Amino acid sequence: MASTYTPKDALDFVAQFVHKIPLDKVGTKLCDITNSVIWRAFFWRWSISDFTAVTCVNGQQDYPNAIPTDFYRFHVLLLARTDITPNEFRELDEKEYIGKEQSRLGGLNDIKIFSILPEVAGIRLELPTNIQTPVTMQIQGEYQKQPTKITDASWETAFSFPDQYFGVYNEGLLYYCYKFSDDPRAGNIEVSSTGLKQYTGQLGAFMGALGEMMQKEDLSGGQTSRFPQDPYGWTRTSNPGLFGF
Repeated sequence: MASTYTPKDALDFVAQFVHKIPLDKVGTKLCDITNSVIWRAFFWRWSISDFTAVTCVNGQQDYPNAIPTDFYRFHVLLLARTDITPNEFRELDEKEYIGKEQSRLGGLNDIKIFSILPEVAGIRLELPTNIQTPVTMQIQGEYQKQPTKITDASWETAFSFPDQYFGVYNEGLLYYCYKFSDDPRAGNIEVSSTGLKQYTGQLGAFMGALGEMMQKEDLSGGQTSRFPQDPYGWTRTSNPGLFGF
């Protein structure tokens, strides 16, 4: 379903419940904050884009200028052998840092990790690729885009998420209105002796609605079971969990 609601719709609605505090100078910033918090909480289907495939070169470990300009984080990154049908794929795990390798080479089954090189918007593989004719390999995958910034010029542009989640956004916007106006209805985070986080007030309402939204989207992605040790919002695609953002 296409989105029809806008940040302006949300602010006009929420403004009725915040004791008429002035929002004309900060309203769009509160909308942007709320949108960013929801966006980075999960790998939403509307936030994912295809990564432009990069052809691997024999003996090359670094692939500069491979990261898109609207990149936020990888959803999945794969090493693909493309000279055979069907193609073969190996999923890569991301590491914070990988050193430069100058002696060893690796093939499809040897390279298991990658890291991002921020200084050149690039990708470094675990090993330089060992590619001999007729083998061809590519780096493929999907990434989560940066959220579109909400400004005075764009606040009447429809959201990316479907209309059925408009209520979740309103819960979040209401929380930030309360929070920045020192309204006690905002609520807070309480941490138990065992480290369990509990949310009160409007923050609790927002987190509860966001958690439900994450679970609904998780199910639509095909996950039909959950293990006792997995937190709500966890997926098989390395999502950190309901409150891990």
